[in-house]
Amino acid sequence: MLNSDEDVLEKMAYTIANPTAAGLVRSPREWPGVVSLRLAERFSVDRPDVFFDPEGPLPGRATLNIVRPPIYPRLDDAELAQHLASAIERHVREARSAMAEQRRNFAGAKAVLRQAFDGVPSSTEPRCSPSPRIAVTRTLERVQAISDLLSFYRRYRFAWAEWRAGARDTMFAFGTYSVC
Repeated sequence: MLNSDEDVLEKMAYTIANPTAAGLVRSPREWPGVVSLRLAERFSVDRPDVFFDPEGPLPGRATLNIVRPPIYPRLDDAELAQHLASAIERHVREARSAMAEQRRNFAGAKAVLRQAFDGVPSSTEPRCSPSPRIAVTRTLERVQAISDLLSFYRRYRFAWAEWRAGARDTMFAFGTYSVC
């Protein structure tokens, strides 16, 4: 749950800078995956020859459309992109500083590409951060977001109990999705 324009921009920057924060590449530009600072871009890629069944139901080509989120309506695309670039650079500086303090080197894009697609880390990270369901920086907005989420859970569990009891016309809380 992201409640403000600042929260959305911060998560965009976090996502783009994450390969650097993880010690994989020195800059997001080096990341061999999809990274875009443009707010309207389209990537099309062919299905790989390996791993996917050539006779399977997946299309032979996939397209990823990167669109501008509905934030900072007063800014044009270039201005918003500049704000995003500044936030990314801050994350990258912090990541590089942390790597230097730990006397660690970045793995590099070639090392990333050599890893097995199904590999698992040999170490674990401690779980001590807040739930990723809510990423709101301002305290009052965070309290409201937690309250809203708890309200959703209560409404969902009530509807779920009704549905389990046989009331198949039960209306679930807005935000619930069907997997059927």
